[in-house]
Amino acid sequence: MRSFFPPALPIYVVLSAAMVALLGSCSFDYDQMAMSEEEKQQIPDVSLSNIVERVYEDGNLLLELQSDILRTFEERELQEIEGLSFTQYNEDASVSLQGRAGFASRDLDSEDILLRDGVEIYITDSESRVLGDQFLYSPEQDLIWSPDDEWVELIRDDGSQFRGRGFVVDLLLQELRFDGGGTGRIITGSGDENNRNETSDDEPVGEEERQ
Repeated sequence: MRSFFPPALPIYVVLSAAMVALLGSCSFDYDQMAMSEEEKQQIPDVSLSNIVERVYEDGNLLLELQSDILRTFEERELQEIEGLSFTQYNEDASVSLQGRAGFASRDLDSEDILLRDGVEIYITDSESRVLGDQFLYSPEQDLIWSPDDEWVELIRDDGSQFRGRGFVVDLLLQELRFDGGGTGRIITGSGDENNRNETSDDEPVGEEERQ
């Protein structure tokens, strides 16, 4: 049985590289404006609207990002995106995954990324969808996680569903788990209601337990 998450999951790693490419060349000089340092920090050095960015590797389209607004704050070492959508492609130009988030931010120093406000990612190879309100990615820790008190839902096209808390993906170990436990239904055959496994929220759930 296929797992919810194939190796294509590290879109967050690719997204981090792509967001670097979104840094525009235009900037605005506010030094001569009469405002406090705190006020200056609230004004972006770069502000762009309705952006389409494409990332290529060896001549092949790897990633396409679209955003309503991109803001860069150099002194705060922060980049923000509103209305983000992205598509990752395989080498044969087929779609690997698609996703969207109402808001995204990137720490320009640590490279940490936050996605929030209606985050949805669809993974084509495993016909799986992940839904949640907030996800964080730390390249230093090689982890993707959601706050402990927030629900994350996994849905597969075959009808399998799982909903839990404490969502963690360890990119180094390629391990997915719900440290807060959860509940769901895993289809193990043709999709017949009589051919399924049930999970409860009594214990933390890892990928092996969901297969």
